[in-house]
Amino acid sequence: MALSEENEKNIGLTVLLAWLIPGAGHWYIGERKRAWIYFIVITLLFGTGIWVGGALSTVNLQTNTAWFFAEIFAGSYTLLALLIGQLPGAVASYGKTLDLATIYAGVAGLLNLLVVLDAIDRCHSMVKPMSPISNSKGARS
Repeated sequence: MALSEENEKNIGLTVLLAWLIPGAGHWYIGERKRAWIYFIVITLLFGTGIWVGGALSTVNLQTNTAWFFAEIFAGSYTLLALLIGQLPGAVASYGKTLDLATIYAGVAGLLNLLVVLDAIDRCHSMVKPMSPISNSKGARS
């Protein structure tokens, strides 16, 4: 059965919101408590990574390529960290501190990917299929 265009747009908006701000997709579909939990957990996890390693070193495509692709799933947090890392006075970190910070931020991004997929699934399960088109000539199915 096909889904209505209106419902498909809602799923798209859910995905966009869920990627931009962790938990926003769940908030949009009405799961407020779950949204708060996801927002707090992912924000603290990503924020801890940035706090430990600094934005300049933690979210860095050149030095942490594989982890950067994990971090990008944190959406606006990664974009904000990239901007903060470009500010004058941003200090680079090295060694074990950077490793720990990168893992925290990367895990936050991967966790948000799971949250986005959960939001898609929950939004999709809320969608009602379009009713079949009835034949106006009285044919029976």
